[in-house]
Amino acid sequence: MSDRDQALVALVWQRVNVVLADLADEATARSIVRATFEKTRCQLSRTVNDVDKEEILIGAADDDCITQLLEIGRADLSAGERESRAVVLILAHFDPFILRTVRPNVRRPCDVDHVANDVRWRVCRGLRTFHGERRQLQSYVWRACQSAIIDNYRRNSRDSELRPLGPEQELPPCDDRTARDLGIVEVRMVLQQSLQLLSPEQRVAMGVFLRGLTWAQGEKRLGIPRQTLQSRFESAIKILRQAFSDDR
Repeated sequence: MSDRDQALVALVWQRVNVVLADLADEATARSIVRATFEKTRCQLSRTVNDVDKEEILIGAADDDCITQLLEIGRADLSAGERESRAVVLILAHFDPFILRTVRPNVRRPCDVDHVANDVRWRVCRGLRTFHGERRQLQSYVWRACQSAIIDNYRRNSRDSELRPLGPEQELPPCDDRTARDLGIVEVRMVLQQSLQLLSPEQRVAMGVFLRGLTWAQGEKRLGIPRQTLQSRFESAIKILRQAFSDDR
């Protein structure tokens, strides 16, 4: 095994121990490292850039780690445990994602912590009945972010107008500006999430399409075969359709 291969193995081993923390015994870590390289063998053989290889391996290792944490967390919650170490680790893993999603989409910086805590509470509440893999869990976390951000936005928009209401009174409707702003928040979040659901290779192919280039032009600019670009774009579309379908 070359020095570079050993460095990649060490990278995956470290990643497993970061995500699983004290829930990762040596046998579990070895199993996940072995499975990670097995799953990514074909991708690694076609990838030259070392940074891309590291991203591929980390993503695959995260899949297995989060799947294991989900199993442990659901078992803990079903057993009635009030605090689950696995759930804490799931939230720790997604916390940077939650903050990156929340921070640019709230009006006031002082609301960031409040909205992020709301997201964490929503995720914890739903994990008991969540069934899916890591990629679907990220979509679930994003939807929790979206709901918390929009609820916070609506509260801030109406705070100055709220008064005690009689039984026949209704809340004042949002004005056109508020409705438009809410729409902008939702659209921006959808676009942001769309890219985060894709692999680096798929994002490159999507960029070629969004810039209005043909696959032949993309091949000329990037040095990536046009058939490869088209295949990555088509796989990206399948992921986005699944993530934003009505039955998700």
